[in-house]
This record gives sequence, structure tokens and C-alpha cells, in this order.
Amino acid sequence: MPELVRFRTTIFQLSIWCKDITERQNTFYEMLRKKNGKIFDYKIKFFPQLDLIEPTVYNGIALNEKFEHYPISLSHFDLTAPLFFENMQYQIEFIFFDEGVENVWLTHKLNELNENFRFSPKQNINKSFLPARFNGVINTKNDVGWMSLPLHYTLNNRNESLTISFEILPTKIDLHHDLPMMYQHIDNTYPLWRFNIAAKTEQNASKRERGDFTLLWLANFTELRKKFEAGLKVIASSPHSRLQKKINFSKPERMKGRINNKLLEQIKEDFANTTYSKYYKIDKKFLSVDTPENRYIKMIVGVCKSKLISIYNSIVLENEKRSEGRLSQEFLNEIYNWQVPLLKMERQSFFKDVGNFNGLVKESLVLQQKTGYSTVYQVWQELHYYLNAFSSQSLISMRSVSEIYEIWCFLQLRRILVEELAFIEIRSHKEFIINGFLERQLKDGMAGAFEFSRSDGVKVKLVHEPIFKENSSNIRSYVVNQKPDILLEVSFPNGKKCVWIFDAKYRIKTQKDRFVSDQGNGVDCVPDDAINQMHRYRDALIQINNGLIESKSRPVLGTFALYPGYFDQESDSNPYTSAINEVGIGAFALLPSNQIRFGHQWLSEYLCKHIGILNETPCSIASLNTIYLNEATRIPFHGMEQSLFQDLVMTISVNSNSKDINFEKLSEKPTIYALTLDSNVYNFDKHILNELRFLALAFPLKSGVNEISKIWPIKSVSLNSSTKNSNSHEKSLSYCYKFKLGAPLILNSPISEIPNININDSIRFITLSELESIVKFSEILSVY
Repeated sequence: MPELVRFRTTIFQLSIWCKDITERQNTFYEMLRKKNGKIFDYKIKFFPQLDLIEPTVYNGIALNEKFEHYPISLSHFDLTAPLFFENMQYQIEFIFFDEGVENVWLTHKLNELNENFRFSPKQNINKSFLPARFNGVINTKNDVGWMSLPLHYTLNNRNESLTISFEILPTKIDLHHDLPMMYQHIDNTYPLWRFNIAAKTEQNASKRERGDFTLLWLANFTELRKKFEAGLKVIASSPHSRLQKKINFSKPERMKGRINNKLLEQIKEDFANTTYSKYYKIDKKFLSVDTPENRYIKMIVGVCKSKLISIYNSIVLENEKRSEGRLSQEFLNEIYNWQVPLLKMERQSFFKDVGNFNGLVKESLVLQQKTGYSTVYQVWQELHYYLNAFSSQSLISMRSVSEIYEIWCFLQLRRILVEELAFIEIRSHKEFIINGFLERQLKDGMAGAFEFSRSDGVKVKLVHEPIFKENSSNIRSYVVNQKPDILLEVSFPNGKKCVWIFDAKYRIKTQKDRFVSDQGNGVDCVPDDAINQMHRYRDALIQINNGLIESKSRPVLGTFALYPGYFDQESDSNPYTSAINEVGIGAFALLPSNQIRFGHQWLSEYLCKHIGILNETPCSIASLNTIYLNEATRIPFHGMEQSLFQDLVMTISVNSNSKDINFEKLSEKPTIYALTLDSNVYNFDKHILNELRFLALAFPLKSGVNEISKIWPIKSVSLNSSTKNSNSHEKSLSYCYKFKLGAPLILNSPISEIPNININDSIRFITLSELESIVKFSEILSVY
């Protein structure tokens, strides 16, 4: 395992190992090249600065040899290439050469990350000194953004701290282009959902975020806390006071202090008139801290303290519910300790004389300009309006990129339905629950669903993470529950319903499979197990048709993985087109793009083909049933047949003058007839031919009008080849459909007014039950 980077200070040496990342780097650069992405500076940051005593080594190359004298102080050093990627495992080791180091520990928010590290104390074996070591493993998984390792160690009975930060980069999407576009799309529909109380990495929250969301308030308070506490200290040492007037009424014998001359003359005059028990008005001025500004500060302190207590109690309770606590004790202690300065402020003696805040009559220059007060006022504005009031940004944990991609795919389907298929959203269920960790969660199933309709009568239901169980009322899953990411249910005006399943997979097939010869010729493909999961969904979901006799059917017409593959979808072909057409299982590449349909054209075209676009005229029955002629919908169990109609009839005129059609009675069996059609002239879908049960042949009457009076049951249909002699005396191979027919059935009412000019105009497909009520040919509504 090669050493990626190593640097040494006066106290310790840090080394990071990982398996060969060359392939991952090449994938990253290729992704940026395809997307015309920018290459940013890649750094490892330190806080506080480190004193390096030798050049930093990256893959055996010294990075900062330009410095002539060591030690040097650095707050970061630049990498010549990116080192840290998603879904990688990194070995990290600290070797403490200073013998004064007694203990080392991490204080990351996540308990899982802290427990991945182990401290080995120093040892003296046979007069040989073995330095203390602190090593562990970091699995980045799907967490992208800045990862910080808050390291603490005891050196000569003194606690020291150091934070090392580096950026985890995705290789499937552009961190600085694709991810912000996904965030924007998600925030428009599910505001504040993407934020997390604790993850391995953190990202910047933009100043556009707003709303009453405790988790975002906590993230911003973390950034502003020290500034807030410094302002409170200044206020406590020098609280603002104002000269105020106090009016008392007192008898002369109870008056204290100096009495003004005017009042003294009045008392003398009253005494001269033998008035001794009179109360006199006394105006006194004094400095009071019970000012609107101090009341405002008292309100701020109380609100912040209450919010921190509520947050602490909530996350501690939720953390204790789990067998292995998600949050580290250090993180919980840190939040608890944030209350201490606020409690001290509330205990300040001058706060006892400060009343409750009832609002400000006018703008206060004290709050805006006075030292301490202006600091607290500014922090409160940022906390109150989150990041909307000022231009600063706060680091906050985000959900993993795989979760982000899943919700974005769900909303991308919604956008395609509205913007490209002209559906109107008639109902949305966007219910959130706030869990114990203050995070917003979507309710599964119908609680996270959208319903659409269109003027042509087509209705659509888009559902996020529906759960199918053995006791579900409509669609069931036996033995094992199923929970696909996305369900798309389409209801057509003819009463038919179709279901498609989509599953977001933030993965791309990288390793070659020795059992598969075709690896996609180097193009982005979804992993094999994702395709296997699509088979599982389609086979596991069973539709229960309730009636007098309960019946079962398979409702899912297609299951597809959505993955972040990069293609020029306007010119490239989907590598899964063949599988989608043949069996209804495959995948669609889906990525955000500034260009219209560039990142979702294949998916959009599929939906347009199967759901249809909005037309000015209502959809015909034939167009609605076209979806059932796909190869994937016609695959039966072996030995069985799959058909939409059990009594399908084809009407056609038999013209004795036509060379392309021939009707005859077979001589060997007088009750058996044959109809032969030239396949070059009459071309039928093979699934329609297999489904046909009757032929309704129209013959000309003496009046010259064609009429259908009989229908012939079909015994078999075959496509036969024959050899014809052309005018050049060369033989050519041609094909024709041959129908073997049984004895005819007579209709109660003949069907008239059948076209006899163009035989193609006489071809219709209708069920026998409908045909029996038809009198005129123009009344026939073809089902195909």
C-alpha cells in the first residue's frame, strides 16, 4: 500500500496510505474533461499552523523544498494532484516522537469515526524508546466535501488540539457544478431536507437558505458562537445605562439629602401656616440599566439558551435510543458547554433589574454602534435570518451524495412529466417529519407522492419509496418486503394502468466481470447487481385484482436503474436499449446539465414513447394499446400465451381482382379455408398475428358494395416463402401470410359500407363482442 503523503513536525509525524489511486485520479480527470469542469487547488489545511521540520513528501516527491530553512510554519500545503476520493479507504497514522505525549483522541461529531482510531502509548523496551502512535482507518463512502479530523493530545500535562482538513472529491459528478445544481433543484421542492446534523464531511451552506429550521440555526450558531460570547462579555463588564427620572411623594421629616430651594421655601411656608403632614413631590434622577437595549439582550440570551437546551435534550434522547450511539460524547459535551456562557450572563446582577422585552419603538444607535451591543445584535440578526442577512457562509453537514442523487432523480422525473409531457400537477404530498437529530425526513410512500393529470385524460402518480408488503391492498410482495426508490403509475382513459419502477444508483461499473465478455466498450454502465435488482422488483411485485374471484397479475411493465453515466445523449446510443426493448429491464444515464435534455434525453424519449405527448385530438384506443405490443410486455411463461384480447377479430376485404390477396376453400377438407396475403403489401405486428382469433372477410355483393356477413375462426397463421419469376426471368424470394380458417360463423346483422377501393382501408382490429353490435363499418373503433 503506497504512502500518499507524509509530513513531520517537532511533535509528531503524520502519514496517510491508500491503495493505488492512479485509476481513481484518471477517472476524476476524465470526468472533468467530459464536463469541461474546472481543476481547483487541492490542499490539506491545518488549524492552528504547524511547524514543519522537514519537506512534506507526496508519493516520494518533496512538495516544499523551496524553503531553505526549517522549521517553517504553514496553515496548509498544496497538493500536486487530488488524493482524497469517495468510496476509498485511507490509513492514517500519527507517530508522536515527543516523550511528553500521554494520550491522543479524536473529537469528531460522529462516534463511528472516532472509534476507528486507536491509541498506542509510548513504551520503553530494553532501554529502547518506542514512540506513541495514533492510527485508524477512514472509509469515505459517499460523503463528499471537507472532512475535518479534530485531534487532541496531552503534552506534558497540557491539552493541545489540532484540526486537519482535506476535501473528499466525487468521481462520477462534478462537485462544484453538478452537486450545486442538484441542491438547487431539491431546495425548490424540499427546502432544508438535505442538511444533516453530523456526517464525515461538511459543505458550505449558501446564504439563500432560509426558514425556521433548528439544524441550520445550530450550524450557524457554531460559526458565530465565539463572536457572540465576546460581545456578551463586553456587555457584562460595562452594561448600558440611562439617566431616568423617578417621582416620589414624601413628608418633610422623611426627606433625605439635599432639598432644592424652591421646595424648601414651600415647606417653610406650609410650616408657617401650621401644615405639617403634607406630602411633597420629589423628582430624582438616577442611572438605570432597565433600558430597551438591555431588555433586547436579555431576550436574545434567553432564546439562545432555551434553543440550545432543547437541541441538546433532543439529540441526547435520540442518541440513547440506538445501541451504538451515532453522535460522539465529545460532540454532545460541546453542545452542552455552549450553554455555560449564557447561564453566566443570566446570573449577572444587573440583569435582575432588567425587565421583559416588549419591542423597540425606534432604531437604537446603542445596538448598532456601541461596543459589545453591536456585536451581539449582528450575530442575532444572522441567527434569526440564518444566512440570508449577511454574506458569510457556514459549514454544515449534508446528506450523502447517494441520498442527494436519489431525491434529485425523483424530482427530475417530476420535471420531465410537467415540462416535456405537459402534465399538470394536481396534488402533492410533501410531508416532513423532524427526527430526534433535528433532521427533516420525507415520509415514505404516498406521503412523498405527486399526482398529475392531462387534458387528454391520462393521469400519473409519482411515488417516492413505496413499501410493498404481503398484506398490501393493491400491489403485494410475498415473503420479503420491497421498497423501490421510485414508482410511476400511469392511468389511461380506457381504464388501463401501467407501472414502471425506477431505482437511483449512484454507482458506475468499474471492475471487469470475468463472466461477461461485453463490458460496454469502456462506456459508463450500471453495476451488474443493480440490473439483478431490477429483475427482482419486476418479479416480486404482484397485482391483486379483487372481485368475486380474486386473481393475480404482474403490474410492472419495466424496471430501470438511474445512474450518473456521462454521454452525449443527442448522438450516443443508450447501451441498454436492446435490453429495454427485449425484456423491459435496463438503465438510463441521468445527470444534471445546463443544456436542454442533454442529461436526460434517453429517459425523456422513453416516457414520451410509452406515455405519449399531448395532442389536440383525444388519443384513440389503438394508440393507447400500442404499449402492449412491445416485446417486453408479451413474454409469457413457457408453454403459455400472452394476449391482451381473447376474441380479437381482423376485418379485411377480399377482392378477387387483387394479386396480393387470395381466398380459397381447401380441397382436402371442405370446411377448411385459406387466406393468403403478400407480406410486402400487408405487414402486421407479430404479436397481433399471434393474438388474432377470427377473420371477418368482406365480399362484394352484386350491387358492388362489400359486406361482412360471416367470420372465420383462425386455426393457424404462418409466414411462408415462395419463388416468383420477374420480367427479367430472374427468380425472387417473397413471403406471404397464410391463414388456415375453420368453418364460418354467421353474424346476426351483416356489416355494410366497407371500402372496396383500397384494401388497407378495410383492415380493422376489434373484439368479437364489440363486432356483434356493429352495423356500419364506420362504427368500428380499432383496438390496434
